[in-house]
Amino acid sequence: MNYVIKTDKLVLSGGVVEGYVSVRDGRIAEVSRTPITAGNGANVVDCSGLFVAPGMMDTHIHGLHGFDTANNNVDDILGMSDALLQYGVTSFCPTIYTNLEPLFVDGIRAAATAQGQETGSRIHGMHLEGPFISKSKAGAQPPEAIRETVDTGLLETIHRFAKGKVSIMTAAPETNNIGVLVDFCRGEGIRLSAGHTNATHEEMCCGADMGFSRVTHLFNAMPSINHRAPGAVVAALMDDRLYCELIADGKHVNRAVAELALRCKPSDKVILITDALCPTGLTGGNLFANGKVVEMRDSLWHHVEDGTIAGSSLDMLTGVKNLWQWGVDMPTAFQYASQNPYANLGVADRGALVVGNHADIIVFDEQFDLKATIVGGDLKYTGKGFSLPL
Repeated sequence: MNYVIKTDKLVLSGGVVEGYVSVRDGRIAEVSRTPITAGNGANVVDCSGLFVAPGMMDTHIHGLHGFDTANNNVDDILGMSDALLQYGVTSFCPTIYTNLEPLFVDGIRAAATAQGQETGSRIHGMHLEGPFISKSKAGAQPPEAIRETVDTGLLETIHRFAKGKVSIMTAAPETNNIGVLVDFCRGEGIRLSAGHTNATHEEMCCGADMGFSRVTHLFNAMPSINHRAPGAVVAALMDDRLYCELIADGKHVNRAVAELALRCKPSDKVILITDALCPTGLTGGNLFANGKVVEMRDSLWHHVEDGTIAGSSLDMLTGVKNLWQWGVDMPTAFQYASQNPYANLGVADRGALVVGNHADIIVFDEQFDLKATIVGGDLKYTGKGFSLPL
């Protein structure tokens, strides 16, 4: 499928400009500020008045629309793939919670099996959130399933059932025998992310020295900054080797604190995530997350039984909108949501509207209402009442 998209709001690294994007055989063939001749019978699609930007990648998401990685079945993962198209996500890493070993393995097996069968957003590889994390910073992770010493037997099991399809693993750098995990992840091509951790500043820096390359939901599930004991957060902010995940809903991290992080970190080291849970995007009826009934309050999911926060209801496009409203320019917000996640995973041909990249493209209006999602040049989703004649 070959076509040219024309718009006066093309989101490029240098700014938002009037321009043209030519798509040929699933890749971006040309990007220009002047008109491009389509040729070979290809359409010129006029999207004037609409933003045209790179498709986004969510590297930390547990579920949405009633689909949940914790259900440990292929259909839920594939359901997530299709649903994510409605939010401009063209690639994602289904994120598996820590669990007792049989259930943890079932989740890994489901995600590995689903990858390659998806028809919507592309599954890049799974994100294992644990189990080698700190019980004192468990968050929503079940404490009884956490391993505070690296277990080589479990690593062998992960290798057997994941089939090379783990992209990211969250672990606490202070975990006993952490060097074994570092070696395992290096051999498997897995990016280690420091999270659910009680690490000191020194332990966090040591983790970066050993090979940790990112930080899981910065500020959340780790000690707060203390001027006499700087801890993991200060190390994450100061070490430019570390990419930092950020939940930009203004709730998990206050806007002022998020702005502090964005001032500290280079623009190429911030990764927007949602950490969204199963009921995200749903309303009414009994809503569940992690097997418990939840309700929406102040844009967060809360457990009905005790009112505690269960997790996020953010979607990626709303995250970009929030960042933009906080003063982040549009190209940089999309760098956080598109280019940086891919860069951390070593993928050079996705995440930006540049020649040679896969044609993962989204179209949305000034209210951040999504109009279209294109994955690999193919139109996968259009908003209600909108058509895109490619």
